[in-house]
Amino acid sequence: MSFLLNTNIICSRYSGERARYVLTLKLYDNMLSEALFSSIINHCTNPEVCDAEALSDIFDPILTQQRRSILQIPFWKNEDRFVSLIFDLLNRLLSVKLGNGRRPICDLLVNRPDFHVKTVTNHAGREFTDLSFLGAFFSYGLPFEERDAALCTKYFEGNVGSSPEAELMQMKNYQSRQQSIARKIHSIIHPLVVNGSTRTPILKWIATAIEKSEKRRQMRSELVKYGTHRFFFYLQSVLYDLSSKIELDKVNPKYPFQGNSLIDIKEKTRMKMMQKEAEEYEKQFMDVTAEEKFTTICFFLTMHCADITLPPALEKLRSIKRHLYELKERIESHKTAIENEPNPTDRRRKKMDMEYRSMIDSAKRINRIRLCYETYIKDPQYQELAIAFAHKQLSLLMAAVPLDFAQSALVSSLPEDAPELFRAYPEFYLEDLLNLYTYDIKNIYPLLAQNPEWAGHVMVLFCCMHFFNNPFLTAKLVEVLTLITTVVTGNAQLWMYVTSQPLARKFFVPALIKFYSEVETGVDFYEKFSIRRNIQVIFKSLWESYEYRSTIITLATECGQDFIRYSNMIINDATFLLDESLAGLKKIHDIEQLMDRRIEWETMNPEERQRKFEAMDEAKRNVRSWLFYANDTLELMLNLTQDAPAPFEKNVLGERLASMLNHNIKQLCGKNCIELKVKDAISRYHWNPKEFTRQVIDIYLNIATDKFAEFVAYDERTYTPQMMREVLDRIRNHQIVSANNAERFSNFIQKVESLYNAKAQEDEEWDDAPEEFKDSIMCSIMEDPVQLPSGQICDRKVISRHLLTTPQNPFNRQPLSESELVDVPELKERIRKWKAEKRAARMDTN
Repeated sequence: MSFLLNTNIICSRYSGERARYVLTLKLYDNMLSEALFSSIINHCTNPEVCDAEALSDIFDPILTQQRRSILQIPFWKNEDRFVSLIFDLLNRLLSVKLGNGRRPICDLLVNRPDFHVKTVTNHAGREFTDLSFLGAFFSYGLPFEERDAALCTKYFEGNVGSSPEAELMQMKNYQSRQQSIARKIHSIIHPLVVNGSTRTPILKWIATAIEKSEKRRQMRSELVKYGTHRFFFYLQSVLYDLSSKIELDKVNPKYPFQGNSLIDIKEKTRMKMMQKEAEEYEKQFMDVTAEEKFTTICFFLTMHCADITLPPALEKLRSIKRHLYELKERIESHKTAIENEPNPTDRRRKKMDMEYRSMIDSAKRINRIRLCYETYIKDPQYQELAIAFAHKQLSLLMAAVPLDFAQSALVSSLPEDAPELFRAYPEFYLEDLLNLYTYDIKNIYPLLAQNPEWAGHVMVLFCCMHFFNNPFLTAKLVEVLTLITTVVTGNAQLWMYVTSQPLARKFFVPALIKFYSEVETGVDFYEKFSIRRNIQVIFKSLWESYEYRSTIITLATECGQDFIRYSNMIINDATFLLDESLAGLKKIHDIEQLMDRRIEWETMNPEERQRKFEAMDEAKRNVRSWLFYANDTLELMLNLTQDAPAPFEKNVLGERLASMLNHNIKQLCGKNCIELKVKDAISRYHWNPKEFTRQVIDIYLNIATDKFAEFVAYDERTYTPQMMREVLDRIRNHQIVSANNAERFSNFIQKVESLYNAKAQEDEEWDDAPEEFKDSIMCSIMEDPVQLPSGQICDRKVISRHLLTTPQNPFNRQPLSESELVDVPELKERIRKWKAEKRAARMDTN
């Protein structure tokens, strides 16, 4: 029989090709005993009876046929039974082991020309995975590539737009099928790994697949050039399986820097090293060329594969969801436009209806693509393996950090910097973990809660934010901590573990306060509001703890520079967010009023009406976004002024807070407040003007001291006694606050009015002040003059307020700090005497 298998000589009944066909059928039907099959392979490898090409001549065509077969079976036909036959046959071939320990078919496979193909195009990642022998077996599964968009319509048909339960049922069915395929792929990779002579080739094949597609992780990368999502999800599942039994003490943490490494990190951004410093650090390991242990290579390949597997898929899923959301908004807007179209012609009505149906069809198609992505990403078996490995990966990183300080209740300071090993690691080693935790907290919290140690590590790294160069990495740490708060999850398990750590009790709150201010620079303007909102949520959860509330109040009472800057940023954010929110509401109000004036609306041409719809849609999006942030910022300010008002009684903050409150209370309760009235305000935008106004009034009352009354009275931008009396009338007439608070507010504004009148009289008397007494920025009479390094003289409160937001000299843009300000006591004394003389003259006149 071996003679027939090995040749194409035609005899009366058989040929070599026919014999191979029969052998394949016998293997498919499991009708060939292991002993007989092994003897055939043993015979083919025996140089005494067969030539050197015998094994290849017989089994290479069989291997090739299996590859061709798997490519011919589309996933949507649900012919998994035939696919299983192909995988089982391949596994059986690769598993045959001879008496000397060799696996001949494994050796044969890795020596095929198409095992480790050489790429020749600029689509090397896709070329390698598509043309290599093993790549074909990673291709059977649910499509979710851009090039497969048309195929996605063959899945989830009949469930698009139906109940989430129906979609979930379909998704579980697909996940079950793909889990089975992932196990089959593992069954063909495992023999190649355990076989000594093929272990290095298969690891190099995996490393090459990752290396040639590493740029798929980049923003806006052309995914068509690289291996598919499906390929890497399967490969990642295999690597997770192979790494599941690896213990960290068997992993060499310095492997990425060694000369024998299969991974390349030269161009990767490091935790806290610049390129040249990293190159210098790596030189000490470049002489290591001896072959590394499988455990180390496999562990780091798993980390690098994870970097190009889940993050790009999550990014694409977010893009799809965003597109779907915007499309649904357009559908609603288009529907409204159709309903409000006055006397449309048949032709225009038909065109609008066609556009509407087209958008509905697009939404269904995109929703199917979304479901395909989520089928992979939400696969429970994949996620369970991913989390288990992520915990190991985080432990590997933390092993490079001196953790003794984190466990001691007596710790007085944090390490000045991280060890070199930690600083030299690529930052994606941590970033990928945080992306995974961020996603999984929202979807499979109980699985993460089983092992809370990881959350403690995240808190330690956040408190040691100076271990990183990239503020976005710190922001991701904050996001993870936000998601485990009781405010978000309603579950205290992880949050209690984090807040009970010795390090957290001493450094968590100061770190939050510091980072809240630091995100003002170094991150995108709009991104900072998202980051700060996360910190606000954390503070809301900490506020529920007596211990942490006491810490916050103590820091506020001490009024250190970090807390002053933090409070200033809260005022900055509240000012911007409220201004943007109210401006957007006014725009929506104006367009809604225009639409209600039917005659005027109908006289506009279609293009003008369309522009109005688009402007209103944009305003709606902005209002929803800014109000979301504004509500949380105002709530944080309310808590701080209630329990920790000390910082807001200082000149540098009190004046700014008073100005912000005065401006917004005028908007909310002034003559033009009707302009903020919009339709479905609460359901569409979470806009509750009464509640908003109540919060602003409560902030006034929380710090209704004589000093703060001065700040309110001296606000030249907005405050007038008449304006504030109108506000009081409105809150009484509409019962916005309780009768008791209305009375308290009345008493407060009377005090403010008295101070305003007194100040007005002083301003008249001081109108002839010498120019040298006036501040160089505001031209107001100084109280505490200081000299800048550039020579100008300013009032301390004015320049300090400027430096809180912009640490630069306003006259030459050079860096400037408060420590560089020089007192001018002689000028201060002259100003004091001049004011005293003016007051005395007034008294004599009276």
